[in-house]
Amino acid sequence: KRIKHFISRQRDLSRTNCYSSSLGEMFPVVDTLPPELQQLSTVLVLKPYLDTVPYLSSQHLDQMEQSRVALECKLFEFGIGERFFLKDHLHDIGRGVFVLRDGTAMTIRSSNLSSAASRLLSSGDAFGTDQVLLSDDIEGSRGALHFLTFTKIIFIPRDAILSALARNPTAWKESARWRLLKALILSRATKKNN
Repeated sequence: KRIKHFISRQRDLSRTNCYSSSLGEMFPVVDTLPPELQQLSTVLVLKPYLDTVPYLSSQHLDQMEQSRVALECKLFEFGIGERFFLKDHLHDIGRGVFVLRDGTAMTIRSSNLSSAASRLLSSGDAFGTDQVLLSDDIEGSRGALHFLTFTKIIFIPRDAILSALARNPTAWKESARWRLLKALILSRATKKNN
């Protein structure tokens, strides 16, 4: 039964462009720990990456709240030259913030490949911190990521972010609402230019 499960999992993974795993799959010992230690270990592993997102940083969230967000994170691996079109994968993984754990990627503002690169990302950089706050009916920059090297990404789902902000009004008031305002202004400007 274990072999059958392994083979079917590998087949499912081969159907996608990237390899995705949870924190428990990347660090199997996490699943064997009691819940309190799982929370502590996940926040210790992912804290440097959560801190790159201003409204999820330890400046605004306590360790317990960061651990709740960390437990929801997914890990992705992309090969050299792969392109990840955000609009094409919204139904697969949903919206969220991408934090580069290792590697280098280039952001492309629109999904049109003729568009120029807008930003070079390296280890520790976050992408989508503002756009993730936009409501679903507002079309922000969905764009694409082009991976220049083998890259490992930590994906923070939008649901985990919004839940954390709902439980922490200070994080919303001091950081996230200003990020949302910036994203709204940029999305309106982009819409007006098109």
